[in-house]
Amino acid sequence: MSFLVCHVLTNVSATVNHTITVESVTETVLVCGISGQYQYPAWSGPPVREDGYLTTYNGGATFNPYLDKVSRLRWADNLRDLKLSNVTRGDEGTYQCVYNMASWSLKLNVRGKRSFQMFKFIYRTRTAHISV
Repeated sequence: MSFLVCHVLTNVSATVNHTITVESVTETVLVCGISGQYQYPAWSGPPVREDGYLTTYNGGATFNPYLDKVSRLRWADNLRDLKLSNVTRGDEGTYQCVYNMASWSLKLNVRGKRSFQMFKFIYRTRTAHISV
């Protein structure tokens, strides 16, 4: 089995406009709020790599098999939101969803224990397309 890595070069020092704290839960849904009809956006998040960038989670529909948390990741029914099961403090950090040069970021803090939590990304950036 081969795995195509879609490198999302997001430096962790990038500005995050909002921090959300959730209880440690069975499953958390990371909602990718980029508008439009699309599937399988590029997700990245903790752990932070040695070069200061976030770890790439997927290449299209396939999750990175080298992730420690690969067995806890799956796509939501809409094929763009990311479900993370058995959330722990090790899942804390910055998450980013990227599609067609638009991105959403969020810093996640985890504490305690609860049954289910859902949250939306609130930070959005967009880069214009230039036709030549």
